[in-house]
Amino acid sequence: MTVCETSPPYIAAMIDDLKNNIEEVLDLEDCLVEKLTEDKTLINEFFMKCGEAEFRFIERSGLYFGFLLGLVQACVWFVLKEVIKGDVVQPGGLYPELPTWWFLPAAGALCGYATNWVAMWLIFKPINPTTYFGCVTLHGSFLKRQKEVSETFANISAARLLTARNCWERILFGPRRDKMAAIVSRHVKRAVDDQVGFIRPLVPLLVGTDSFLAAKEQAAQLTFDELPNMVHSTYDYTTEAMKAEEQLRTRLQALPCADFEGVLHPVFEEDEWKLIAVGGLLGMWVGIFQAVFVFA
Repeated sequence: MTVCETSPPYIAAMIDDLKNNIEEVLDLEDCLVEKLTEDKTLINEFFMKCGEAEFRFIERSGLYFGFLLGLVQACVWFVLKEVIKGDVVQPGGLYPELPTWWFLPAAGALCGYATNWVAMWLIFKPINPTTYFGCVTLHGSFLKRQKEVSETFANISAARLLTARNCWERILFGPRRDKMAAIVSRHVKRAVDDQVGFIRPLVPLLVGTDSFLAAKEQAAQLTFDELPNMVHSTYDYTTEAMKAEEQLRTRLQALPCADFEGVLHPVFEEDEWKLIAVGGLLGMWVGIFQAVFVFA
């Protein structure tokens, strides 16, 4: 009963210590990557929420870039069909007639691929504002929205990934669990010393210094081993004390552009090729349609 009555201040102190040293016991980036790897659907949610503006940009860029590349494609097609065939390639002449059936599908695939590739490049590149030709300054559109993206990313992360349960599991069973064990040991040993009270100087004389130290070590180890069964009752307090959303948002917003790109771009990078490949595939089918039904 005495232990139960006196333990809350020590638990609160341990949580405060954990909060002040959170970077030592919990790597937020590793935790995010691990959870995103476990649940691929979360990647889609992040991409849809954080990259909403970029999706609109890709939709509009397809019109702009596709139109410009389409003009180039039309000019090349005209040269192939009219200029070369009509002026250079003559019946019975030196040059055989050039086959052109492949051009529209190939040009369509290239146009679709290039359109999406350029759009994706402009989203994440240049990492830092860069001036071209002395008058045009480019900066990745995703990186320009660092403050806004950080808020959205932190909000989703706190709600879906950096929950008290996930954080505690990472702290207690992750690669830095020894750091948490050291915090627990420090506070348990202080609690033991406080409970012994004024007779503490006499305890080593009565039971031996080694035995007393071993007892404190054993108490600390037992407490740490029992934490997985106890921390569920501290989830609400942990969420409030750790303020994971606030800390993640603040740190993301304060990152240099290169570091910010390195944190978030890998989340989307794995599926980028699919978007680019789909653009090329759709362009190829449009080219095939033109070759078969328009210019047959």
